[in-house]
Amino acid sequence: MDTAHDSVRLDYPEFAFSLPDGGNAQWVRTIYDSLLSNYQRITRHLHVSTMPRIRVSIWAHDAGFYDAMRRDLGRAYAGAAGYLAGPTELRLLYRPATPHIAVHEFAHAVSLALNPRFGNRPRWLWEAVAIYEARDVTDASGWTNDAKRFPGFAALNQYNSPLPYLWGYVISRFIVSQWGDSDYVNLIRSNGDIGATLGVTEAQFGTMIERRVGRE
Repeated sequence: MDTAHDSVRLDYPEFAFSLPDGGNAQWVRTIYDSLLSNYQRITRHLHVSTMPRIRVSIWAHDAGFYDAMRRDLGRAYAGAAGYLAGPTELRLLYRPATPHIAVHEFAHAVSLALNPRFGNRPRWLWEAVAIYEARDVTDASGWTNDAKRFPGFAALNQYNSPLPYLWGYVISRFIVSQWGDSDYVNLIRSNGDIGATLGVTEAQFGTMIERRVGRE
């Protein structure tokens, strides 16, 4: 119990919250409710039976958040409002969308519980999983024909590129619809080894998903 912040609870069985630069303790309840309402759905879908307790730090101001990011990651990514500082450490910069951003970051943490070597390995699947599990739905039907061309995995693995976020939901949805939940989870376990897990080459995968998107 935190008496300095209107007696708003900061510690829960699943999550321990902190407000490094003051902030508004009422944010904690909103973010906790968002995380808890998605907790079982995500852990079950990714076949993770137990999760460690997650620490969640919420900053009110850009300066402190980006200073922490530099310490944790070695650099600050402009525009970022959430990241993992470790497998059980979520860092958030409060925005109206933060309750949803927290779910995206939690999905990253669950995928690490499934495969501790998975962080950005490969980047295209790392972001695709978090986007899909957070239900950041992308409707490709409005894309231009040029935009529907599969960009390839080298492009999808680039940092500071919008492509992993643009294609993430589409990729995960395609994998689940084509091969099912079990192979989707197995692809995470294999660090995105498409050939060994899905039985097609990367080139074949690209052709298949491009045809699927082209029909939308």
